[in-house]
Amino acid sequence: MRYKYVLLYLLGQMALPIHSVHPHAAMLYIDLELSKEGGNIYRAIGFDSPRKDIPGGTSYKKFYGATSTKEVKEWHDMFRRLFLTK
Repeated sequence: MRYKYVLLYLLGQMALPIHSVHPHAAMLYIDLELSKEGGNIYRAIGFDSPRKDIPGGTSYKKFYGATSTKEVKEWHDMFRRLFLTK
């Protein structure tokens, strides 16, 4: 199965689906998006960056993780099915 969308994007995090059509291009895009240069580009056009080394951003609420071991296992299984791992 090939996914239409190459990336999963959460604030400050990105993941690459395991069956991406262009995985190398997606990895280059991820590098730019998560870089300081990418954060500065977003700030220049009026968006916040989750990077702490980019001044003027919004403080985001921390997520402390799953509430049960069952939830952790479900997330882990879903992640392994959908995304590349090193």
